[in-house]
Amino acid sequence: MTDYRPIPCETYAELEVSILHQLRLRIAWRDPGGERHLETLTPKDLNTRNHEEFLRAEDGRGRSLEIRLDRITRFEPLTPTRHSA
Repeated sequence: MTDYRPIPCETYAELEVSILHQLRLRIAWRDPGGERHLETLTPKDLNTRNHEEFLRAEDGRGRSLEIRLDRITRFEPLTPTRHSA
């Protein structure tokens, strides 16, 4: 049996929108050992496995990460910057 706690549907929908619009997110989460992380990631997909939901994301170096959704403590989309030519 898992200790996974489903996240609110609104939060899941926000992650889906971020994936569709390829928005980078500033995400804070705790890993299985309880260590805190804060990184800027590009969300790629949401997956379900063994009744647990996960975010697959990529960091700035192209490294793939998988974060269980109930371990995300907060996230915010980063506003793209526009450069004038």
